Amino acid sequence: MKYLTGQQEREAKGWMNATAKVAKKSLCLRAQCGAVIVKNGVIIEDGICEYSTDAYNKLSYQYIHAR
Repeated sequence: MKYLTGQQEREAKGWMNATAKVAKKSLCLRAQCGAVIVKNGVIIEDGICEYSTDAYNKLSYQYIHAR
């Protein structure tokens, strides 16, 4: 495992904070998750967790939907 330090650590924390903000927009309250795709230091895509339930109101699948 590689531990990040200095500038790399600060950048990684920034991307994790951006991902947490995206995750708060998730439609699924059980598993709020989000994702960001970063290229050359710029977020080029983000996505949130969406879900579907079956007739018994059980989670049947979930996925990340990129915008």
